[in-house]
Amino acid sequence: MPGRSHPRFDALTVPKASDVLASEVRERILSGEFTEGMALPPERQLVEQTGLSRATVREALRILEVEKLLQIRPARGGGAFVHRPGRESLASTVQLVIRGQRIRLEALHETREAIEPTCAALAAVRRTDRDLAELDAAQRDLVEAGDDIPRFLRANIDWHSAVARASDNELSGS
Repeated sequence: MPGRSHPRFDALTVPKASDVLASEVRERILSGEFTEGMALPPERQLVEQTGLSRATVREALRILEVEKLLQIRPARGGGAFVHRPGRESLASTVQLVIRGQRIRLEALHETREAIEPTCAALAAVRRTDRDLAELDAAQRDLVEAGDDIPRFLRANIDWHSAVARASDNELSGS
C-alpha cells in the first residue's frame, strides 16, 4: 500500500568460511578432542567433508598454523598435525598484547604487585626443599650482583620466577 513504511534492516556481516572452519578445529583442539600429534585428514578429504573449497580449507589451516595450533609438514607423510599450545605460546601472546596495546611499564608493575603476594602465600604453603634452594640461590645472586645492574636485573627476574614456581600454580611456569 502506498504511504506504508517498511521495516529497515541493518547490514549483516557473515564470517568467512575459513574463519568458521578454523574456529571449529581450534575448539576441538583446545577441548582435547584432537590430541597432540594427531593428524588431521588430508586436505582433499577436508574439502570433501566440509564442502568448502580447497583455498578456504588451506586458509583455515594457515590460520591455525600461525596460532601454533597446527604444524604443517610438507611432502610425503606430511599434512596438518595438532600442536597444543604451551607456555611459550602464552608468553608470546602476552608480549604481543602488551606491545600492541602499548601497555605502560607502570601498569605491568601494578599487576605484578597485585599478583605476587598471592604467589608468595601459596609458595609459603606449597614450596619444596628444591624451591627453597632455588630461592636461596636467587637471593645470593641478588646480593652478589652489587652495582652490576644487568646481573642484578637477571637475578631479580630469577628470584621472582622462583617465587612463582614455588607457588605450584599451573600458570607459574613450573
